[in-house]
Amino acid sequence: MQKIVFDTNFPLLPFTLGVDVYYEIRRIVQGEYKIFFPDYCLEELKKIKESSVPAALSLMSKKGVGVMTTGLVGDADPLILKMDKQDTVVCTSDKKLKQELLKKGFRVIFPRGKKKLELR
Repeated sequence: MQKIVFDTNFPLLPFTLGVDVYYEIRRIVQGEYKIFFPDYCLEELKKIKESSVPAALSLMSKKGVGVMTTGLVGDADPLILKMDKQDTVVCTSDKKLKQELLKKGFRVIFPRGKKKLELR
């Protein structure tokens, strides 16, 4: 089973860009998967002063996104880059993080155009 991991801002895309990330993931990911949100990303998300944060948290709960308990603290990007890349797909809208993940051999899901996601 593949592990799909959201970075901090990815759950906000349905509200900021209007992208149905859950539908798009079903469309582009082959096989079984489970979506996770690392605990350090959850802490970062809770600090964002954006009105859509509560809605994003609620939607993640409704869609069965699991919180990945790591016990790690700190900036999410370096911690994501240290994850095991086998059977892991990282979802990010951060261009710099996307490039770094691709260089390290991760599979990455990112926004493409206004309403679609792409897997590379």
